[in-house]
Amino acid sequence: MTAGKDTVAGPVTTEAGGLGATRVVALCAALLGVVALALGGPSLMGAVTALRANSLLAGAEKGESPAPELLETLVESSYAASIWHGDSRVWFATGLARLASAKLEMEDEGLHRRLLDRAIFALDRGLAMSPSNSIGWMSMGEALLMRAGASPRAARALRMSVLTAPVAPEYAVRRLELLLKLWDVYDSDGRAMIVEQALIARRNGKTAEAVDRLLATAEGEPLAQAIEPAAAPGAAIR
Repeated sequence: MTAGKDTVAGPVTTEAGGLGATRVVALCAALLGVVALALGGPSLMGAVTALRANSLLAGAEKGESPAPELLETLVESSYAASIWHGDSRVWFATGLARLASAKLEMEDEGLHRRLLDRAIFALDRGLAMSPSNSIGWMSMGEALLMRAGASPRAARALRMSVLTAPVAPEYAVRRLELLLKLWDVYDSDGRAMIVEQALIARRNGKTAEAVDRLLATAEGEPLAQAIEPAAAPGAAIR
């Protein structure tokens, strides 16, 4: 009887040990799978989103608004991808997408502000990685203007946009419109910068007409008055 019990106990113990080992192996495999997914999945997502980001950024440089379908897709995927995929393009595209979404949600004040906050956060991350991105600085200035009105921070962002790309015919007029909203915030040097930007844009055949239309508006009147002496024959262009 005792021998029988030992015989029975032996196989049971061995089976339990084998089962435990199998569970450990399965658990390790599962953990490795999760790690692989965590490292590979988001990286792949980031790479794919970066391609979409390139499309959006290329359009932004030409002054184009993002297509609704691209905007929707990018908003859904870019935030998660940007966390894992240290790519400034994804952060910039995320910011641009959030900013564009905020413009579509003007009636819902709470959602509008949340989208602007997310846009500012994403643009800030992108600029930390790539501080020479002029579109990023311009978009940051626009988001700050929409979020809190004319402010020194918005003025600094637009100034950085000019410093990083003084000649940018693709978005010169849009940037000039934003700079004019900050006219009262800038000191004399800042206003001289705006005048210079207007003169540069007027010398470009592609943007001259749009600048003249802007100067004819009430918002452009201070700039128009400042431009007259600067545009006089023999006037020095800084």
